[in-house]
Amino acid sequence: VSFISQGWGDMFSLPTLITELTGVFIGARFVMIKVGLGSSVLFMVNGVIMLLSWWYLRIWGYVVRLALILYKEADSIYLNPVDGTLIRNGLVTLCWVLGSALQLMWGYKITMGAYGVVFGKKDKSEKSKSN
Repeated sequence: VSFISQGWGDMFSLPTLITELTGVFIGARFVMIKVGLGSSVLFMVNGVIMLLSWWYLRIWGYVVRLALILYKEADSIYLNPVDGTLIRNGLVTLCWVLGSALQLMWGYKITMGAYGVVFGKKDKSEKSKSN
């Protein structure tokens, strides 16, 4: 693959692998709910760590940091169509864009869930009154 042979594969692989550290807290959340610890202090602490690690590792580390790297390295990645790697590099970037969209979507859902826990969730009657 061109992004490995050209020496810029590590900038994708390392941030992508590091994002998986958040999976520990997501898995712990599932287990705590199954064993009846869904309202414990440990569950809340896990939720805070899950939210913070998601934003740091996935939103900052994957989405923002890789966007900055791609912008900085655009000349060496995209502007050399002669060697035939432009399409492959474009596909790698497309995968990053799609992955970033997923990170942002789940980040939004996790953040709104945490917001609902802290400030309370509106039920359907309260939502219709505010509209």
